[in-house]
Amino acid sequence: MQDLADYVDALREAAAAHPLRIRVTVEIGENGQVDRSVVDGLNFVLSEVKAGWMAD
Repeated sequence: MQDLADYVDALREAAAAHPLRIRVTVEIGENGQVDRSVVDGLNFVLSEVKAGWMAD
């Protein structure tokens, strides 16, 4: 993530004034339910990164 952040300005410049959207996906678990307490823990950390970020 830090490597990507280091290049955001260069990406914006390369986009040549076109709208640029960067999407990041965080996935947890595989083929099943994840315990709610785990999701709550992830949501706490994500909210520290940016208000409103959360896992479902």
